[in-house]
Amino acid sequence: TVVDFTHMYDVVQGILRSLDHPEHPHEVYNVSSGRATSFREVVDIVKDLVPGADVSIASGPYHFPGGVRMPKKGAMDYTRARETFGYEPEFPDMRSGLENYIGQIREGGT
Repeated sequence: TVVDFTHMYDVVQGILRSLDHPEHPHEVYNVSSGRATSFREVVDIVKDLVPGADVSIASGPYHFPGGVRMPKKGAMDYTRARETFGYEPEFPDMRSGLENYIGQIREGGT
């Protein structure tokens, strides 16, 4: 399964840019990283950034609570958001997002 993981900072920036823009010629805008990442890649990145981390994933499809299966969507296209209100992800890949998040934790932030 590959998913377009998006850093919360980028989601907030996308929403704020949308709210500040006077016109919205489309009904739907993707605010995303634009890059698909597998769960295996996430585990490998965490192990690289946090040596000794005990992280693993189970095989098979991932299910959300209640048995809802994780969709296999891949990368989302944020072209409309970029062209309409200038959205561009600050953290365009899983590694940069996790580096930021882990850095905040190490500094005592949340």
